[in-house]
Amino acid sequence: MAACSSMNQFNERVSVSIIVPVYNAKDSIIRCLRSIEKQTFSCFTVIIVNDGSTDSSASLISSYIDDKPNFILENLELNCGVSNARNVGLRLSEGKHIMFIDADDYIQENYLKSLIDASSDVELVCSSFQLQDSNNRLHKRNHGVDASSLIHSEFLKAYLEKFLQ
Repeated sequence: MAACSSMNQFNERVSVSIIVPVYNAKDSIIRCLRSIEKQTFSCFTVIIVNDGSTDSSASLISSYIDDKPNFILENLELNCGVSNARNVGLRLSEGKHIMFIDADDYIQENYLKSLIDASSDVELVCSSFQLQDSNNRLHKRNHGVDASSLIHSEFLKAYLEKFLQ
């Protein structure tokens, strides 16, 4: 990972490994990667795990990341599923923090900074999300859990109560 100077409120170096599993995502992967690249928090590495895509995903990704040293592409020959792709990404990660983003998702410019700011005294941060259709119409909004005040089992309990109703 390239040296970075991002600091959190405790003045320690913070780095994030963002893992993006990809399978046949030619229609969405570039939007996803662009949204990651535009983050206001800049101390991250993106580990893209192409899980044996049979479409043009791999070549699109290769072209896009060609001049981006903090973007890494790992091509798997066979499709073994999203869990395996995430585990491959975890083995390749070196960041203090780990983040997963799906290939058909995109994030706002301050998303990573918001999560880092919320992670000062917790081990897991979960965010809200919006579900949109192909015409960008909002179908569902989830307001998430205030992770900054939760630790360990408290977070899990709050998460389960809120999201698995």
